Amino acid sequence: MAEEERSGFIRHTSVEAFDGRPFNSNPQNPANRVFRRFYVTEGEWATYRIPAALGHMIDQQVDPFTGRTLSTRWVQMNVNIDDDTQTLRTLLVGGPASWFSHRLIGTFGLRRDRVSIADVGTMVDPATNEFVVDYASVTRTSESAATRTFGAVWHVTPVLSATYNRSTNTALASNAIRVLPLSERAEQGKGEGQDIGLSLDVLDGRIFAKASYYTTAGRRETDFRSVGVIAQQRSDRILDALINAGQLSAAEAATHRVLANGAYSDRESDGWEFRLVANPTSAWRLQANFSTTDATEDNIMPEVHAWADQEIAFWSRFNTGLPTSAQPSIAQEIANLRDDLETQTSAEGVGAIGNRRHKANVFTRYDFSAPRLKGLYIGAGYRYQGKMLIARNLTTNVLQYSPATVRTDAMLGYRCRLPGNRGRASFQLNIDNVLDDTDPVILRRTDTGLVRRFSVAEPRTFRLSTTVQF
Repeated sequence: MAEEERSGFIRHTSVEAFDGRPFNSNPQNPANRVFRRFYVTEGEWATYRIPAALGHMIDQQVDPFTGRTLSTRWVQMNVNIDDDTQTLRTLLVGGPASWFSHRLIGTFGLRRDRVSIADVGTMVDPATNEFVVDYASVTRTSESAATRTFGAVWHVTPVLSATYNRSTNTALASNAIRVLPLSERAEQGKGEGQDIGLSLDVLDGRIFAKASYYTTAGRRETDFRSVGVIAQQRSDRILDALINAGQLSAAEAATHRVLANGAYSDRESDGWEFRLVANPTSAWRLQANFSTTDATEDNIMPEVHAWADQEIAFWSRFNTGLPTSAQPSIAQEIANLRDDLETQTSAEGVGAIGNRRHKANVFTRYDFSAPRLKGLYIGAGYRYQGKMLIARNLTTNVLQYSPATVRTDAMLGYRCRLPGNRGRASFQLNIDNVLDDTDPVILRRTDTGLVRRFSVAEPRTFRLSTTVQF
């Protein structure tokens, strides 16, 4: 196989700011920005919301202190703006071979990917002082990655088979992830994995079962890890506060600004997977999966720690009692940075944040065969995810978990022939989260047990789809 894919990557990071730059010549300066505050009650999820304009910008409001009439608009916050293009070329070759009258079957695969990126720069528009894309400044880079796989299937008996697979790969770096300290694209990561299993196929295929054990390892993996929030945005706030206080020039501050939103880490995991597919009757199908995974992360964010040590030493040379736009003082920003880094790396060497050790799902479908119901089918599913590791309590050293989650799904469909027997049509209604379990998923807690970060659960959703085949 040979393939070429061309794509574009566009990113803008906007904030709400007063139109016309009324309080500072830089439209994104904290003096011009609008900060909204919402109050939450612990445990009352209806009060948890994102503090944003939510479609209600300020329009022609009179400032009671200055008498000015003010409106707001969206303004690019920093140089974190992109309009880049990417070309990915892939070459792949693979094939099977068999021995001993097809009792032993081997497979192999080789793949090479090469990505070319045109990274457009940024600049400050001299007329508006806003950050904009500089289409005259383009940096072009290319890199390649290889993937190698091989596997084997040994048919021990007509119904029992043993399998083995192994693969190695080099991951292409993502243009969306920049790392400290130089705000460069992340380097390529490397990974490897292998699995060994047994499968059972009986009753002429009516029952298929498989059990396998697997291991994976990744080196220099990259993820966002909230680096844009805990490092880049915090650094911008501190530098802005020092500039506004006259303790630092804008030119010197520019040498300390960063454009980073990701970090490195190493990860290893191993576990068991079990799968069952059964057809008790010609109209009834059942499938179930269960897995147990143990994962550990090491070398988490070493470059962020090194950057933080250097910048904290720099910030501490000034008056750390100065307030920033988000905290009462630079000293508090520094304390929060250290706390955020401890939280991100709290499970280093003992687990992997976000890992759920146990997962299971079951889905069944039944097709009606009675003359009046022919073409009608129904289905239902159950998904279980065990408790999730979210951190290690830095006071007690006890690992913290969020509760297990359960989701239920349902499906109703109908298939029929088109008039004149010119094709077939199908109509299907999917209902996700039938029981409407909307408790937020807790992602972080403080050492005292309060919720620090959470994700909103998707409510019950309905999706109707139609497919026509000619």
